[in-house]
Amino acid sequence: MPSAGLARAGRERAARSASTEEWVRGFDLIPLTHQSLLKYQPALSHRRSRLPDLCINNVQRGTSPRWVGRGRSNAHRVCCKPASAIASISLIATFALLATATYASAQSCSDPARLSFAITGKIVRSEIGFTQGLEFHDQQLYESTGKVGGTTRLNTISLSGQVKTLADLGTSVFGEGLTILNNEIFQLTWQDHKVFVYDMAGNMKREMRNPRDGWGLTNDGTRLIFSDGGDSIYYTDPKTFAIGKTVRLKTRQPGPVLGLNELENVRGKIYGNIFTTRLIVRLDPSSGCIEAVSDLSPLWNAMTPEERTYAEGPDDVLNGIAYDAASDLFYLTGKLWKTIFTGHFMPAGR
Repeated sequence: MPSAGLARAGRERAARSASTEEWVRGFDLIPLTHQSLLKYQPALSHRRSRLPDLCINNVQRGTSPRWVGRGRSNAHRVCCKPASAIASISLIATFALLATATYASAQSCSDPARLSFAITGKIVRSEIGFTQGLEFHDQQLYESTGKVGGTTRLNTISLSGQVKTLADLGTSVFGEGLTILNNEIFQLTWQDHKVFVYDMAGNMKREMRNPRDGWGLTNDGTRLIFSDGGDSIYYTDPKTFAIGKTVRLKTRQPGPVLGLNELENVRGKIYGNIFTTRLIVRLDPSSGCIEAVSDLSPLWNAMTPEERTYAEGPDDVLNGIAYDAASDLFYLTGKLWKTIFTGHFMPAGR
């Protein structure tokens, strides 16, 4: 993962309490404050953006961080894990910024609750895609894909798993988040600064300009809400994409919350993937506080051996959250996964 400056070179142990020590035990955490990091793994080194604010050294496995970069200077390097180790990490450690240690400068957020995910079923796709955005509408899923291993597409996925492409933009742009508002489909692009608007049949209606990078996208029934991998979410006008409000993400622990990726607004709370991890967080958009976190590692255990082969590569990270209010079901998947899981979030331990 190229490349950014380290604000501090020294290692620090993550702050922990009795309730979170099990999440971070055995990991050295190296805080990174520069935001211009690669979004995808070394195999995708053409893509540069921001990652969560931590680099993990799994001391239990005896691995060491490696340094990669564009070769210009040490200021353009970043500590990162070998890609093969990512799937083995108890990726809750990446979210050690949620640890519940009390700081004098702690922000006005409560300790995040821990959620589990109860799987109720799964959908096996007829065709895989590099899932960047996912939304449930009219008894089917709508999907935006990136061009890794294929092209930027707008797909539908039936509840039986049949994938149908409504629009294919080729490799000229990199598709990102997706949402549906007022019978229009909105699709972000990553660094192309374009937002495409389609009718429900996938016909292009218009194009808007995004002044920032595009990552995750959802809506609150009136406005579009998107992330750019940085420490904020942005509310925009669906007619112009003009940014009207910015909400900074925060936890009890000081420091930025980075890497918020695919988004889904559910009953006024926003669920989001934390990029490269097995985490989904729930945030309160009125305050920006991360109020709950869930480790989705059990999804891998629920896969067949064949399905798991689609979810173990360095690029096959958890990404994709959709919600059907009528059935109260979440739909969760990952990039290039064969499987989409259905289920419910609930308090851990219940």
